[in-house]
Amino acid sequence: MTHPALFVGAVAIAMLSGGASAQSALPDQLRDLVSKIADSGPGLTSAQKAQRQKEFDSIKTIPAAELRQGPGGRRAVEFCGRGEMRQSANRVAITGADGQIRMVRLAWVFAPEEPQRDGRGALVNGMQFADLKDLCVVVVSEQGQDDRGHRRYVGTVFNAAGQDVALELLKMGLAWHWTQYAEKGQNRRAYQQYAAAQKWTRDWKVGLFADPHPIAPWTFQQPPSASRK
Repeated sequence: MTHPALFVGAVAIAMLSGGASAQSALPDQLRDLVSKIADSGPGLTSAQKAQRQKEFDSIKTIPAAELRQGPGGRRAVEFCGRGEMRQSANRVAITGADGQIRMVRLAWVFAPEEPQRDGRGALVNGMQFADLKDLCVVVVSEQGQDDRGHRRYVGTVFNAAGQDVALELLKMGLAWHWTQYAEKGQNRRAYQQYAAAQKWTRDWKVGLFADPHPIAPWTFQQPPSASRK
């Protein structure tokens, strides 16, 4: 049986190659598929499937409006534009109405990137939520400029459907909750939901966690010399 997350990716690829009419139908179909991930675990009893679905349904997106209110009553910076995610599920370029391009690193998660296993799957699935979509970013931090002069940010990315792109990747088991940073700076309620998504994928062996020895992306990308220290 094809794993649900990989099935979503396969559907996405087929739809992307199927012309404009197929692409326009993708969001609703994708949402339906994702909502049913919990009910497709092979070898589970009816009671287990029901429990799996209940736990999945309890994972909730914290609205952007709540994240905008920063510590001490300070309002977080936010900007919106058209998204482009083509190289990594961790990053999206957002073009504003003024034509300015801002580069955004998804906050609090780390998805695998090629050549790591499932790097392509994470990108393809992430694209369905962020590529060529209207997006808004609640900024966590500014990171200067890249070599093309584009401003760089770390932030929580929401699409027009109100979906937190990073959380959707977590729910499909295609990213890790980057607790090294999240424990210190993530909104507490959002942290709890991200952690619940991570626990769910681990407990039910979804996506990356179907592997008995999954490798965190930050470990995979660590230089060999650094890993020996």
